[in-house]
Amino acid sequence: MKALSSFLLVFALTLPAWALEVPPLTNRVTDQVGILGDSAKQIEHMLKIHEAETDQQFALLVIPTLAGGSLEDFSMRVVEEWKLGQAGKDNGLLLLVVHEDRKIRFEVGYGLEGNIPDAFAGRIISTVMAPAFRAGKFGEGITEALKLVMEAGSGKKVELAKREPPTSQPSSEGYSNSVDSFEDMTWVDFAILFMMLFFFFIGGKGRSSGFSSGFSSGGGYSSGGSSFSGGGGSFGGGGASGGW
Repeated sequence: MKALSSFLLVFALTLPAWALEVPPLTNRVTDQVGILGDSAKQIEHMLKIHEAETDQQFALLVIPTLAGGSLEDFSMRVVEEWKLGQAGKDNGLLLLVVHEDRKIRFEVGYGLEGNIPDAFAGRIISTVMAPAFRAGKFGEGITEALKLVMEAGSGKKVELAKREPPTSQPSSEGYSNSVDSFEDMTWVDFAILFMMLFFFFIGGKGRSSGFSSGFSSGGGYSSGGSSFSGGGGSFGGGGASGGW
């Protein structure tokens, strides 16, 4: 039972990430929370001009919560579905803000990793966005951050203050113990797990719809119609994460 309990705990922690739906891409700015106010249209226009001048596709997504899921996993699912950037150039970028979880993620396309390295993106989060967000200035912080990555993406040299000291990385000990417990599972444990998976996938559509409905309510911003779509760009996990 100890082995089963350990594995089911790991399994349960992954369920929210599976259930969380990626919203459709209809414009460069999708604010499902409403934290941008009048800044949303200004940022939309700014990103549109940048794409016209450089072919680089940058997009902003603001969601309420990850519901316990992984920031990096969800961010990658978004860019894989949205396909920001031009095919062959891979010059797309996603800025993801998770309001209730107080998390931020830059996802940078392959073709922009040279101009927008991980350390640079991380410094923008820690020195520009985090202070502005703590002061409640979400529109200002996001606008300034996007201006900086647009300048860097265009090949301009951008100077930033030194990054704050990184926090310690979480230990992998708990994961290792869970794997060992998984290896000790009996056929009864596997039978119970199979039943859980069966019922989870049968009801998965309903849970996903629930998350989607929750996102669409609340007075956020997203331009109507399908006027914007990704150009087929690719991402490989380059970028940075942080919070405020």
